[in-house]
Amino acid sequence: MTLSLHGLPFKDEAVGDGVSVVGLALKHGLSGYDATYVALAKLSEPPLATADRKMAAAARAEGLTNRGSTCA
Repeated sequence: MTLSLHGLPFKDEAVGDGVSVVGLALKHGLSGYDATYVALAKLSEPPLATADRKMAAAARAEGLTNRGSTCA
């Protein structure tokens, strides 16, 4: 996937088993920072611990378990 970020070419290379941080961010409306945590959880398969509702919803949609309370 190639994107243009403020006129600069940006190429998102998937990591590990093809998990794309930019793809997760776009799919779930997450920041790149939050999408990185979801991608890492997908790659290493631990439960994700977050109180962020949007990140928790993305994690559930990606088949991950959330160990945090969703209050933010």
